[in-house]
Amino acid sequence: MQSFSGERLHSVVIENPRNYGYHVGDNIRQTIHIKYAKDMELRMDSAPKEGAVTPWIKLDSIEKTDSTEREANYTKLVLNYQISGFEAEKNTIDTPEFELSVEKGHEKLPVLIHAVSLHISRLAKNFVDITQTEVTLAAPLGPEPISTRLYFYLKWALFVLGLGLLVLAIRKLLLSAKTWSADHPFSAAIEQIGSINTKDAGSDLQAHRMIHQAFNQQFGRTLFESELDQFFDQHKAFEKEEKGIRKFFEESRSLFFSKTEVDAKQDSVSHINRLVELAKRCKRAEKGIS
Repeated sequence: MQSFSGERLHSVVIENPRNYGYHVGDNIRQTIHIKYAKDMELRMDSAPKEGAVTPWIKLDSIEKTDSTEREANYTKLVLNYQISGFEAEKNTIDTPEFELSVEKGHEKLPVLIHAVSLHISRLAKNFVDITQTEVTLAAPLGPEPISTRLYFYLKWALFVLGLGLLVLAIRKLLLSAKTWSADHPFSAAIEQIGSINTKDAGSDLQAHRMIHQAFNQQFGRTLFESELDQFFDQHKAFEKEEKGIRKFFEESRSLFFSKTEVDAKQDSVSHINRLVELAKRCKRAEKGIS
């Protein structure tokens, strides 16, 4: 037990844990009693934070109790540590050293908490939570562990393998999407047209090009209006939509080669809606639905 006192910092009493008889996994407690002037404040900015505070000790919690006794403030701090390991060639570890302060304005009185050396013998028999800590444990006394170098290379090999499998999965997904788009060109065209901003100039022209691209994919090359008879001969499922398809190609000829533009926004929107309806009917045809 350590203690000291002063005029403004009335007293500091530190109850340290014993110095010997510990196993890895044991819980230890350090209690600090601080009494100070009533107009001053205890600052704990430099106190240990929960988690690993040294390579071999972690802080589970800090219990803080404040009270007022006559003309003084009293604070009791209980630091609950756990021993998480020790160096194989040593049998002692130190608790963390840190500094608190009692302050008022520019007045600052330090409270230094010194390290305590603890003697460690072996693992505790009932300690089962070592692997859940966030600190790196030293090798316990016992059989020789697996080579750390081998473990390092094995870990990286698994990482590279996992990364390679992820790349293959993404590539397969992209190829599947590309294959699906090629097999269902009108389904893809409907999705593409849905992303068009109808407020933009030339949006109806953009929608026409997307439908033409779907016809080109279905035909296997660029489909011109003069080749529609050949298209219907090769794709019987589309004959039901022949009237609408021929009208679409006529509109395209007028739209692509005429200098007249669609001025009214409502006309452009309704025109795109009609193209979507045509694409939906062609989508049913490409699926073989009559």
